[in-house]
Amino acid sequence: MGRVRIAERFEVPLRIRHRIGRSRAMDSRLREVEVSARHLSIAWDGRRWLVCDLGSVNGTLLNGEPLTPGEGVPLQRGAVLELGAAVQVVLVDDGPPVVAARCGELLLEGGPDALAIPSADDPDLVVQRDPGGGWVATTATTRTPVFDGARLTVGSRRWTLSLPDPLGDAEGEE
Repeated sequence: MGRVRIAERFEVPLRIRHRIGRSRAMDSRLREVEVSARHLSIAWDGRRWLVCDLGSVNGTLLNGEPLTPGEGVPLQRGAVLELGAAVQVVLVDDGPPVVAARCGELLLEGGPDALAIPSADDPDLVVQRDPGGGWVATTATTRTPVFDGARLTVGSRRWTLSLPDPLGDAEGEE
């Protein structure tokens, strides 16, 4: 599963389309003033991760080279992104996305097609690929369509889903 380390402070798994910036709407929110509200996105195109500067004020460097805003550029493991002069983001895992669910700091990872919550040994809910290409969440009594970013309550916990559907063309998606 794709992961980035941000500012040597924390590591986060990448969502299928992961946005980084100061805005509350971002998947990874940073507070440094050099970082734009919507600074960059990292997206899976079905084969690899692409980074795209979203027109940030202070720009983004990839391994020391400036990115052209709006242009998707392939990333490889170890790639270093510099957001302004203040923040480094390092791609520490360039593997394909898997089904995942987050509840606060707790992260559950499944495979490419399924995830059991809270565990494979004792699932209350299973998220899996539907034969039609979408995703469904199944309990003992229900079957509900779900989507990337959906929030589900299982027991007393609220989970946010990350579902790996290829984007096709991730360049300039914002």
